[in-house]
Amino acid sequence: MQLKIAILPLLGVTSCLGVSDAAFCGPDFTGAIERLAIELPDPMTPEGVGRAGTAVVLGHDAGCAK
Repeated sequence: MQLKIAILPLLGVTSCLGVSDAAFCGPDFTGAIERLAIELPDPMTPEGVGRAGTAVVLGHDAGCAK
C-alpha cells in the first residue's frame, strides 16, 4: 500500500511533462491499467483502494495518448 502512495505523486509529475514513457505507456502496463479501471466500480472495492486506483488510472490516461 505504501508503494501505491509513493507512486501517486510521481504519476502527477509525469502526467504534466507531456512525455510518454515506453514502460509506463506500453501495452503491458496499459493493459493492467485498463483491467484496474474495469474493476474499480466493484462495490466490494475498499474506499481507499478505489481512491488510489482512480488516481493511478487518471494519471496514466493523462500521461499517455490514446
